[in-house]
Amino acid sequence: FDSADLKKQAEELKTKAQNDSKNAHAANEKKLSDAKKAKEDNIKKAQDEIENAKNKRDQAYTDYNNLVDEYKALIGEADRAYDEMAAASGDYAAAKKSKWESILEKANKIGNDADELHAKLQGFEDAIPAAKAAYEETVKKADAEIKKAQDALDAEKKNPSSAEPSKELKDIQDKIDRCVVKAPKDGVVSQV
Repeated sequence: FDSADLKKQAEELKTKAQNDSKNAHAANEKKLSDAKKAKEDNIKKAQDEIENAKNKRDQAYTDYNNLVDEYKALIGEADRAYDEMAAASGDYAAAKKSKWESILEKANKIGNDADELHAKLQGFEDAIPAAKAAYEETVKKADAEIKKAQDALDAEKKNPSSAEPSKELKDIQDKIDRCVVKAPKDGVVSQV
């Protein structure tokens, strides 16, 4: 019996199994590499969010302090305008009163703006721990993805799939084994 075709099929199956194993290994290495890169990218984004939250908070406090300073300056200017108004008489007093009222109106607007911003300051403060919590969650998820990819690579080393012949390969090997005719004794066959 000629077993050449069966041997060829067996070699093709072995080669296919080895290629499949190599491809699976390459895919697992890529998953690990991608998971590490994703962790790096996502951590950078999370760190940027923390910095943005801090910068927004700092800017809000700066804006608030500037409004408070402007309000205080306007109140001082309004006090001086009031004193000028009180010292003036006639039409001049009316003009000073108008100036005083204008300054007070502007001071009230600035004061209201400062109050509105002050009410929002806690939100800016709260954004920082929220960004830090998001960062921690990002690290946790990324580490889990890396571990999953690393476990797949480690499993390959412990259980290499190419080491176990497939059922189809075993069947072909059995057929090859049955193709060999063994004589019960040494010698030459002279008749069949």
